Amino acid sequence: MSAEANKALSKAKIALMNIPEAVFFSSLCLSMNYKWDDTCPTAYTDYKSIAFNTQFFMELSPSERIFLLLHETMHVAYMHNLRVGNKDRKVWNNACDYVINLQIKDAGFTMPKVGLIDEKYRDMSAEEIYDLLMQNPTSQPSPSQSMDDLRDPPEEPTEEEITQITQEMQDNIIRAATQARMEDQAGSIPGAIQVFLNKLLQPKLPWQVILSRFMNKLTKTDYTWSKRNRRYPDVYLPAMHSQTLMDIAIAWDMSGSVTDAETTVFASEVASVLRNMKPDKLTLVQFDTKVFQVDKLKTVKDLTSLTLKGRGGTNLHDLVKWTHDNRPQVNIVFTDGYFHMPEEKLYGQTIWIIHNNPHFTAPYGKVIHYKV
Repeated sequence: MSAEANKALSKAKIALMNIPEAVFFSSLCLSMNYKWDDTCPTAYTDYKSIAFNTQFFMELSPSERIFLLLHETMHVAYMHNLRVGNKDRKVWNNACDYVINLQIKDAGFTMPKVGLIDEKYRDMSAEEIYDLLMQNPTSQPSPSQSMDDLRDPPEEPTEEEITQITQEMQDNIIRAATQARMEDQAGSIPGAIQVFLNKLLQPKLPWQVILSRFMNKLTKTDYTWSKRNRRYPDVYLPAMHSQTLMDIAIAWDMSGSVTDAETTVFASEVASVLRNMKPDKLTLVQFDTKVFQVDKLKTVKDLTSLTLKGRGGTNLHDLVKWTHDNRPQVNIVFTDGYFHMPEEKLYGQTIWIIHNNPHFTAPYGKVIHYKV
């Protein structure tokens, strides 16, 4: 049975991938870990993996299997396990099911007979539905219709593990949304997910204005024989050639004093630089007490696939050394500014992006303050 079930699961994934308007959902599903567990009656997620009862899965039609696949994936995407808090777990599970089943059905997928769906909960959050269910016990659904598919992991996760899981899931969501937009399917992204993405990917700083004066300083316009003058295609004459600013280093403070919300804002601003400035060379440097990761970025997709680390103290000495070794034209330093300024300057023009620290000043470079 396991070989047959594995084949059926693979077919469900492939079928989902072949649905033209399902790029967001298929990308998200492919990022999940799946397993079989016949101790559960239907399916569940413990937010580390997704499990199916073999017999239940095989009794579903091919289209219903896709729905189930998406149902468990959306539980993970919305982090329903992590949002339960002190709530009644079963009631919370039902509230979450009402939310995601409407969304998956709206996307055109066939819902199995087992499951909860009700139009009166349309456009409500899981928390809002939970409150209504708790206020009116008679509105509780029949146990035979409930999936009861949110489970605690085998071992209680540490705060560090929860942070890591949350970051990985956010990365998966951004990656799936980016893929959908590349395929002109932004409309397929569920509304609640889109709200999250808007918060994450909405830049607050006018990068073209901020960088324009640095580009003007560093732009060199001259004549060159390396390019044919288009006005005279059959005759080689010198053509005007502009060498613009294209080497940007973004130093990303990943120390413990920087919150997750601030890190999210950083990501939004970096994405804006990538989209609007389109530098030939953009290097993202993660640092805390030292430079611990350096990545070359070309697209927003490269940004969403990064692993974010750090969470130590803050010290710029190693960052200063890195800039002198690599000589970027402009450094954009995202930080809260709670560090001792080293005597040696960063190499190149420097822009300090300082969040939630209005008293920060710098002996050189341009300082921009903003609140998260």
